[in-house]
Amino acid sequence: MKYKFDKKDQIISNLDIYNSFDKLIEINKNEDDIRKFIYDKYSYGLYFVNENGKIDIYKSGEEISIHTFILGDGLLIGVDHGEFGGTLIYKNFGLFYNFNDVLILNDNIQFIFSHNNKIMILSGLAHLITNRGNLYELDYNKDHLDFKLINKIELGSEPAAFTIHNDKLYITTYRSIIIINNGIIENKFDFEDWFSLYPNSIYINNDDIIIGTNGCILIFNIKLQDYKLYGIKKQ
Repeated sequence: MKYKFDKKDQIISNLDIYNSFDKLIEINKNEDDIRKFIYDKYSYGLYFVNENGKIDIYKSGEEISIHTFILGDGLLIGVDHGEFGGTLIYKNFGLFYNFNDVLILNDNIQFIFSHNNKIMILSGLAHLITNRGNLYELDYNKDHLDFKLINKIELGSEPAAFTIHNDKLYITTYRSIIIINNGIIENKFDFEDWFSLYPNSIYINNDDIIIGTNGCILIFNIKLQDYKLYGIKKQ
């Protein structure tokens, strides 16, 4: 599930989680309590961890996601339209090439990014009984418009957010946290009790992996291999 952010409906901005526990309430890790908090009208539905580790809270609505990445004389375009599918194409704008789009992958494209001078693709879908996710490296020859997806890593669930920290790739899916180092899964933590939580963002602080979700903040400690959930207290 993707979300659009409406800053006019922003509730709290730049909440520093480590200095704001007086404003937070810990949520019990059981389905009833999590669901009550997510669907409570006060919780507003979206906690987003931004790049400096602060927490923004928004009202939100669903939208189609389109991702672009400039490559040579063209553009990689990734589309995620939920259960209706998605594609990864290369649209060529060079003067001396034909202008046919090149289809690279039929799948829901979640992210296109660069890491260690490589172009990486995160794809997948979580819908009903379907829950899949993959990480690819894109090998290409832009002069001949030749594209190949290589070094596939199966994630087991749709990737929802990622960040790069100390040259490692941290991915949160809808059911796991995955750490990838030099193209190999270094750690994978699977969870069956996230229930209706949908991650949307991730930030690393020492041994804590902080994840924004639709209704609360999830803090996973790597050493303890356990997590806690926090939401905003009612005033």
